[in-house]
Amino acid sequence: MQGSSARPREITTLALAGTLGCVVGLLRGLGTVSGAAGGLEMIIGLAFLVIGVAELAFAYLAWTLQPWGWQLGAGISVAFIVVALAHVLLIGSIITTAVIPIGVSAITLYYLMRPAVKAAFGRE
Repeated sequence: MQGSSARPREITTLALAGTLGCVVGLLRGLGTVSGAAGGLEMIIGLAFLVIGVAELAFAYLAWTLQPWGWQLGAGISVAFIVVALAHVLLIGSIITTAVIPIGVSAITLYYLMRPAVKAAFGRE
């Protein structure tokens, strides 16, 4: 682990976004599961819950600059976009409830692709 002085500002932002993503994923998952009317809705709710827990792991890995945190962050961002879109398209939730989380996931992917962030995670 590198010292905090070597941590790019973007990493701190990603760790905070991961913590927020954990809360959003867990709340969204709990809300979806508790109101689930069928199997597909339950699966999507459970996916949100898993993503929420994974976001917390990502926040820790980003904060401590663990190399595989980069892969987890990228995977979570893509997964969250897919699950949020599935929630809108298959379950019929309001698109505006997906816009901000999808936007945050897209920004996370953008940050993860920045050279300073990739270098901080030990990626070339």
